[in-house]
Amino acid sequence: MKKIFTLLVVMMMTVCGWAEAELITILPSDFTPVETSDYSVTKNGTTVAVVGSTVTADQMRIFKGKTITISTTVGNITKIEFTCTAKGDAKYGPGSFNAQDGYSYADNIGTWEGSATEVVFTAEKNQVRATKIEITVDGGSIDNRTATTIEFADGYETRATCGKDESVKLPTATVMANGAAVQGSTVTWSLSSDDLAQIDGDKVKISNGTQGQVTVKAEYAGNDQYKPSTKNYTLTVYKGYFVLSSLVEDVNSTNEKWDNGGEYASYWFVNENLQPVNNTVTYVNGKYIYLTDGTNNLLFFGENSKNLKQGDVINGNIGDGKLGAAWGKLYRYNKLPEFSFTDMDVKVVQEGASVQPKTITADQLAENVNAYVKLANLEFVSVDSKNIVVKQGENEVAIYNQFGVDVEALEVGAKYTIVGMGSVYKEKYQLNLISFEKEDPAGISNVKTDAAKNTIFNLQGQRVNNAAKGLFIVNGKKVVK
Repeated sequence: MKKIFTLLVVMMMTVCGWAEAELITILPSDFTPVETSDYSVTKNGTTVAVVGSTVTADQMRIFKGKTITISTTVGNITKIEFTCTAKGDAKYGPGSFNAQDGYSYADNIGTWEGSATEVVFTAEKNQVRATKIEITVDGGSIDNRTATTIEFADGYETRATCGKDESVKLPTATVMANGAAVQGSTVTWSLSSDDLAQIDGDKVKISNGTQGQVTVKAEYAGNDQYKPSTKNYTLTVYKGYFVLSSLVEDVNSTNEKWDNGGEYASYWFVNENLQPVNNTVTYVNGKYIYLTDGTNNLLFFGENSKNLKQGDVINGNIGDGKLGAAWGKLYRYNKLPEFSFTDMDVKVVQEGASVQPKTITADQLAENVNAYVKLANLEFVSVDSKNIVVKQGENEVAIYNQFGVDVEALEVGAKYTIVGMGSVYKEKYQLNLISFEKEDPAGISNVKTDAAKNTIFNLQGQRVNNAAKGLFIVNGKKVVK
């Protein structure tokens, strides 16, 4: 009897092998991108997947509301230990993960203990930043079946605008093993949210009027020869807006959602008949792009991939009968309405049109948030870092040096005309400085603008391209050439 048992053990070890408890260490450098904002790594049959977040050279960053999933196919996970960059409940610390059975934290270490093949953590309170994850996998036999992966064909949609009976085609998925397709294999599809969308044959059907992100999961069950595998991608569903006035009206409403993350939105630059509607760029500085339709104004924040310039007139008619759009999030940042976009596909129909700032008084700042404006007769009071205080009559006006203008030439008690973008920080209305001009009864104006520009005026107050011989005002200072 003993010989039979020994032979059976040897045969099982030959086919499957046996695994002792194993400690698997995951570092940020181990990860590879899967999709935009999705990262994954697999070691010894154990996979760590970061969804909707990012991994840098030294940190795994799980954004608030996003997940990190740890799963294994070679036994049971009995312990997971996160080493974080902050302690306890502090931002970036382990206490920001959602509470679940078996999870606890102390100082900068978060620990889960139990027995499972998959454990999902959600950053519930704040972003979590981990520098290392240690996973203990215990028991179970080594799976000697051939490993598989799932590959998606290029060109599938990762974003959609909700509408009546809107749907998006699922990717063409192929199960691969050792560089070749697994014959006869099929995948099943599932979604992380049935409220946002549903699987409908070979499509994802979007629920009417919804917006948000849903994880689309393809899963291969495996068989006696091949191991199971999965692959995910994120589908973002955007609320669609046609004209700028609709965005501005919504984001200025009293709904608190705009101050608590806002909504995914797409902006199409068209009217209700899908005819292009023009917007004008009033000011550009780095990622700050301000647009107006002549009445409404909004800050668009993102990479200026179209190299838009002040005065450019743009719309969504990108050619070949196609409509372009801006895709991103509409929200209020410290009460400032903005559209934080990840992609903007527009056509410039006129370059460098004339844009003149609207002349307002200090008490009209609240009505001109994100507008290109000018205030006159402002007396300079003080400057503290980026905060500048001026007076218009008896009323103090807050100026913020958002764009890094050189303000050394400002003189206490002197009067200035100031150009900038109307803004708000929390409950305080202010002007984000673009340029200032000293008001001089003698007719000579000292002008100061962005330090990157050379601004030259003659003694008649006329702007010139180059200073020849004589007395000129160069960047707000009198210069003899």
